[in-house]
Amino acid sequence: ADFNVWGVGQGFSNKAPEITESHVIMYGYNYLRLVDLATQITDSLYKTGKVDNLHINSEVTWFPRRAKSYFFQLSDNNSLQISNFSEPILFRRINELSTEKKFIEGIRIKSGDNYFPLKLKRASKKDLDIYTFKRYPIQNDSSLIKLKNTVSLKSAPIPAEIIKKNQNYQIAIDFNFRGTYEGSKLFTEQLIKKINSDLPLGFESYDYNLIQNKQQLEIGEFLSLLTIGLGIIFGICAILLESFRQALVIISLIPFSFIGIFISFSFSSLAFDLGGYTSFLLVSGLVVNSAIYILNDYNYAKKRFSSPDKNPLDSLELYLIAFKAKFIPIFLTIISTILGLLPFLVIGNRTIFWSSLAGGTIGGIIFSLFLLVFVFPLIMKIAFK
Repeated sequence: ADFNVWGVGQGFSNKAPEITESHVIMYGYNYLRLVDLATQITDSLYKTGKVDNLHINSEVTWFPRRAKSYFFQLSDNNSLQISNFSEPILFRRINELSTEKKFIEGIRIKSGDNYFPLKLKRASKKDLDIYTFKRYPIQNDSSLIKLKNTVSLKSAPIPAEIIKKNQNYQIAIDFNFRGTYEGSKLFTEQLIKKINSDLPLGFESYDYNLIQNKQQLEIGEFLSLLTIGLGIIFGICAILLESFRQALVIISLIPFSFIGIFISFSFSSLAFDLGGYTSFLLVSGLVVNSAIYILNDYNYAKKRFSSPDKNPLDSLELYLIAFKAKFIPIFLTIISTILGLLPFLVIGNRTIFWSSLAGGTIGGIIFSLFLLVFVFPLIMKIAFK
C-alpha cells in the first residue's frame, strides 16, 4: 500500500519512484575498445545509485541475447620475465589451449543401408573448466608457469552480435532511470555530454530517444514532400491527358513501384538513409514518365480505331498496340538510368546517400517493367471497362 503524509513541515511518502527507460548509443572504429569504454561507463552509472537493470547490447532491446566472455589481465609481469616468458608467447600458449580441437568429425559408419555420423574424441583429452584452466601448466622451453600466478581472469557479459553502421561499430547501453521522464531526459543529456568529453578520437555517443525523434521528424517531412510531389504529378497528368480518371490510373502505379525499392533494400546490405528516401521521388517520376508514354499512345490508338468502318478494340488490345510502340524508348530509358547509377554501387559502395540512392532507384525501375507488363494493363482494363 502507498501512504502519503502531508501538512505542516516536510511530507512523507513510501511510494516507489517512477521508472523511465533510457538508452545510450555508442559508435567507434575499434570494437574491443568500444566494449571496454561501454563497460567503464556502466560501472560509473552503477555508482550513481540512480539507475538499475543496466546492460550492454549490440542494439536497443529489453530482451538481450548476451554471451559471456573472459578477459585476461596481466597481474605479475616479473614472474613472466623470471620464467623466460613474454606477453606474446603467453597469449599464443593461451590461444592454443582454448582453440585446440577436441573432436575428429566427418566420419560416417554404415549400419545396414543407413549411414550415421561419428565423432572421435581422445581419451586423454579432458575439457578444461575455468578452475583447471587457471591451474593448467603452460610450458615455454624449460620453464613452466600457471595462469593463476600471472594473470587475473574475469568474466563479463558481452553483446551476442556485432553491428556495424557507416563504418563504425555500435553498442547500446540500456538502463532504467529512477525518476520522472523529465529527470531522465536531463540525466541522459548530462551523461552524454560527460561521455563525449571523455571519449577518445573516433568514438561518440548519442541519446537514443533524440535519434528516434529526429528520425520521426525526417519521416514526417519526407511524407509531406512525397504528398506534394504526387499532387503535382496528378495535376500535370490531368492537364496533359485531359482526364482525371487517366491521371488517377497513372498515380496508382506509384505505390506499386515502391515494392521494388523495399525489395532492393531487403535483399542487400545497403543502409537506408537520405538516399533511400530520395529514391522514392526519383522512381515515382520515372514510372510516371513510362506510363504517360503508353497512355498517350493508347489514346491515339483509340481514336484511330474508333472510326465506323473499323471494328472497335477493347482496352487490352489497345494497350498492347501502345505498349509495342513505346516499349523500346521506355526500355532504353530504364537501361540508361541503371547504367548511370551502377558506378555508385560498384565504385562507391557503402558511401552515404549515393549508394542507397542508386540501389533503391535501380530496384524500383526494374520492378516497374513488371508493372508495365502485367499490372498496368489490368488497371487500365478495370478503369476503362
